[in-house]
Amino acid sequence: MKIKITSFTMKAAFFLFPILLFLASCETAFELPEEELPAPIVKEIRCNPKDICCFDLKDKIGSYNLTSKWEFVAFQAEKGSSFDNLTCLARTARFTLSGEDYENVFKITLQLGGKSSPLIGCEDLLAFSFRSFDHQIDGCYEADSEENLRIDFSPENVVYDPGIGNKTFPILEFENKIKNSLLAVESYTIESNKLYLYMKDQKNPMVFLALEE
Repeated sequence: MKIKITSFTMKAAFFLFPILLFLASCETAFELPEEELPAPIVKEIRCNPKDICCFDLKDKIGSYNLTSKWEFVAFQAEKGSSFDNLTCLARTARFTLSGEDYENVFKITLQLGGKSSPLIGCEDLLAFSFRSFDHQIDGCYEADSEENLRIDFSPENVVYDPGIGNKTFPILEFENKIKNSLLAVESYTIESNKLYLYMKDQKNPMVFLALEE
């Protein structure tokens, strides 16, 4: 089969060729820009001064280490999530029955010392001290460069020093949980001004904030 090329065909091809070149170049010249995802909105959590269970967890500039003085915040379901209700209920019970003094809200404190403990059974181990609502706990601890941590104390070094509200259910439950959790600690991490203690067979770490001197 022979194709007859006429002058009309030549003129049509001559006219269409530049158009086809233009359309081909448009495929690359006019590529659709990639869709840019909006930056995530970071909400800054500001504590209500009247909320005694809220803590400012923003990172702070400073030098923090295991032997800094720490204030207990709460147990956390998992890192970055919400805190437990028991700790807040215990705080509220103590605060309410103490007369709601916002200037002197009770602090639960932890001190992992840099000197050896003088207690029997703690030879060559560093001193440990913890103050809860109703107990003063003294003992010892050992930690290594891999962030392993073990805390130990004997019953005779757990001094019952009851405060207001010591018979309320939240405080009784909290005191029992905190003692068992301290003995179960097996590792830690420090992130800025926050200390996380992780317990054996428990997913909820204990969270502490560095106390300002």
